[in-house]
Amino acid sequence: MTRKQRELVPGLPPGTLYPPEQERTGQPAKLRLLRYSRTELFEQDDISLSAALAALAANIPDAVLWLDLVGLEDLDCLHQLGQTLGLHPLALEDTLNPNQRAKLDFYPDHLYLCLKIPRWDGEKNHFQQVSFFLQNNILLTLSDSAQDYQQPVLLRLRQENGQIRKSGPDYLLYTLIDAVIDNYFPWLECLAGHADELEEAVLQDTDRRMMQEIHRLKREIVTTRQHLWPLREIVMSLARDDLGFIQPGTVPFLRDCYDHCLLQLEILDSCRDVVSSLMDIHLSNLSIRTNEVMQVLTVISTIFIPLTFPVGVYGMNFAVMPELKWRWGYAACWLTMLIIALIMLVGFRRKGWLGGQKNILKSGKAWRFPVILSLEDYVKRAGKAIMFLSEVKGGSRSSPADKNAAADTAEAVDKQKKTDNGQEN
Repeated sequence: MTRKQRELVPGLPPGTLYPPEQERTGQPAKLRLLRYSRTELFEQDDISLSAALAALAANIPDAVLWLDLVGLEDLDCLHQLGQTLGLHPLALEDTLNPNQRAKLDFYPDHLYLCLKIPRWDGEKNHFQQVSFFLQNNILLTLSDSAQDYQQPVLLRLRQENGQIRKSGPDYLLYTLIDAVIDNYFPWLECLAGHADELEEAVLQDTDRRMMQEIHRLKREIVTTRQHLWPLREIVMSLARDDLGFIQPGTVPFLRDCYDHCLLQLEILDSCRDVVSSLMDIHLSNLSIRTNEVMQVLTVISTIFIPLTFPVGVYGMNFAVMPELKWRWGYAACWLTMLIIALIMLVGFRRKGWLGGQKNILKSGKAWRFPVILSLEDYVKRAGKAIMFLSEVKGGSRSSPADKNAAADTAEAVDKQKKTDNGQEN
């Protein structure tokens, strides 16, 4: 994975807004404004900077304002937003640093959060940086390109009875953090799947490209862990916030994010152990393959060593050698050498030097522990879960429509099961 290079200018004062080192698109920054409360939602895309600054200055107390900035090339836009909200210049400087480590900083009137989100472009994975500023009832998000992780949050936000509409900006920040964490699961599944494929291939292939692929996987795991490890501490620090940025009702949800981070780190640690063992196995296979080649060459040399004895004896130029005048002497010499070679081959095979080892496994297939779950049990479980969620949602009982839907589904499964049993009979 190539690390983004950043030109360094020694001597710059702290808080200097330095543009990120990336391809210049020349496009202005895009701003999206969302203002919501329990009863209303106002959403506007591609608003101007002046309109955004006016909305920030209005600051309606009973509403939550979410301002999303895409594109970090316009330093003047970022500077004016920082001046309007009173953002710390060091936090703004970290926002423009693409190699910034995930971090959380608390300031007297706002907090700054920097996270990394994995992105797969079809050929390789890279991590994009997203930044968050939380101040009173305002949440400001910044990124260098459009982020699709926000789409599920926007869908939930557009629901009138959603939990986000009933909560403050701290809950909105939690939902975005949770969306970032959830985006790691597909990437971790990809890493784990690739590790399993390499584990099966490393026992069959000793090509040097195998070591390159193992090393590449190891680098991806290390890079991912570097971004996930501080995320765990960030979430726990938010849950233990004593400055009032996070409300007590949001703390249990942050603890759930913390559990997800621990699970992801455990998956990464397992993948790292597998990759380390793959390197050892690959090197061992190379050594075994070399030993096998040397063993074959040694066996061939060993077979020809006794054959050189009769050839050497009868190759001497003595005048009196009765066997040389024997009619069947040539054929007897060949027959003797073949018998010696066959006896040695049989002995080598019995000792296991030319194969012939007994397979200690009765079956060459890998162990499989199937998870057997009937369709009836699954639907009944899902139906009960749907009914349970409907009952606990908002403290009200489930609606008759939900119960009827679950009952109809279970009844349909019972009919299908009876039909299948009739066909079998």
